[in-house]
Amino acid sequence: MGWNYWRNENKIYYRDKKIENADIMSFKVLNEDYAKDKNHVYSGNEVIDPSPLLGKIKNPETFEFLPNGIIYATLYGKDKYNVYYIKNEPIRCFYSCYTIKEINGINKDKVEVLNDWFIKDDKNIYFKGKILEGADYNTFEVLPNGDGKDKNRSYENLTEDEWGWIN
Repeated sequence: MGWNYWRNENKIYYRDKKIENADIMSFKVLNEDYAKDKNHVYSGNEVIDPSPLLGKIKNPETFEFLPNGIIYATLYGKDKYNVYYIKNEPIRCFYSCYTIKEINGINKDKVEVLNDWFIKDDKNIYFKGKILEGADYNTFEVLPNGDGKDKNRSYENLTEDEWGWIN
């Protein structure tokens, strides 16, 4: 199957760990550490979207990562319905979980990843998956240190109040 994924009889493995309940017929490797089937997207042998409480990918079978959409613990991808901001967040010393947020209103055919914080479509700049209110689209740029700026201001160390959205 390539990279770290392999098949033995009717089972699929990531390195030496079995992927429980993977659908063999629809299983597809996305890159060396991610795969999908008709039911789930996987990071290694773990399901990324195990719980609706942490977010859900609506159509795993059509899911794909955006170009440059795998950045450390931040992932950007899309399926036939939505664009997703996926964050792998630590919850205890050696444990983490993925949270998945649909990016509402984004043009999924025109989305571009700028870095792990900022993406854009043909109308808006987004910060961590939410519209960055007040950003000037035409002059916005990502600086070498990863912060953003436009003709009006610098976007560094943004607080949740400055993101322009409601939890």
